[in-house]
Amino acid sequence: MERIVDAENLAKIKREIASLPEIYGKVMVMYYLDELSIAEIAKRLNIPENRVKQRLFAAREKIRKEVFKVSENQQNQQKQINKAKQAMQDPKLYDLWFNFMYGYGYDEDYGNQQEDVNLLLSLIGNGQKNILEACCGTGRVLVPLAEAGHNMTGFDCQVGMLACLYEKAKRLVNAKYYYADAIKSDWGSNFDVVIIACNTIQNIDEPVIISDSEEYKEAQKTFISKSAKALKQGGHLFFTFDLHANPQEYWNCAPSEEYFIDTANIDMSHENPDIFGVRSRSVSGGYQYDAKTQIAHGIYRRITLFPKGERNVSDDPWYQRLLTLGEVHEWLADSGFEIEQEYNGYHKEPIKENQFNNVVIWARKI
Repeated sequence: MERIVDAENLAKIKREIASLPEIYGKVMVMYYLDELSIAEIAKRLNIPENRVKQRLFAAREKIRKEVFKVSENQQNQQKQINKAKQAMQDPKLYDLWFNFMYGYGYDEDYGNQQEDVNLLLSLIGNGQKNILEACCGTGRVLVPLAEAGHNMTGFDCQVGMLACLYEKAKRLVNAKYYYADAIKSDWGSNFDVVIIACNTIQNIDEPVIISDSEEYKEAQKTFISKSAKALKQGGHLFFTFDLHANPQEYWNCAPSEEYFIDTANIDMSHENPDIFGVRSRSVSGGYQYDAKTQIAHGIYRRITLFPKGERNVSDDPWYQRLLTLGEVHEWLADSGFEIEQEYNGYHKEPIKENQFNNVVIWARKI
């Protein structure tokens, strides 16, 4: 890290970390400033490696919440945007965001996808609309809709995504975006269209929720009910999700210890370094599916090569509660929606039985 930032900015990072409780600050210093591996930190502190990961996660959350306070008041949106502007000029905050949230990495991988945007524009039709995108991420959908002339509002709980969005949308006067938790925050009201795209509600990344299948299900239903509250009468919901015909066959693959053989020692020399000189690669495997809970889970492995030559391998679990078409239809009906159009994919193909479908739903609030 010292080779990446100058002395002044390094001091800022240290002051931010120093404000944390000791048990969190210590692991942050060891991992991000001393560039020690998870295993080395665990050995020095005489604690399990999972405990180190938990403390790193908690520390990141504390810093994130300090950087961006949750605001449910529409009048505070501009304040949040101003904070984003300042942060983009402050290496301390930008470095933290880049390392913790990988917003720019996401945009590099998925930023050019446009099929859903083209379908949305055709469904929305002529005339300027007031549109809300829940979990708008880096603005892959929000920005082109704003450029098409619509009044766009978006929110997300990942500040790294919002930092990337700011860079793309800072000159768009008809695009507003702010930090908010989709489950806990009010979504506003009187929108013409609400967008829940990109498989959002099958990727809820809240530790308390993902540990309980019923809470996960209730959180998913909350997205639908809050969409209805945010829409004006006659407004529309655009909702997409993956529908697996046979989840057991799709997800129950080789155990993670078999899948990840030799990945820890993979050649990193061909990976492009990021702006900090760090090379990284990610792989995911060890998939399993529980038919009773409808939860699929696996391991997300990141292999990182630091400028000093140290290699770090971290394994983090991920979870998805897979949806069924029947329960989605039920939730939409319960929230007062009528499905007007339903497709497989963005070229208006019919839903196919016993096959994987990328479900697209266009529903009207009645």
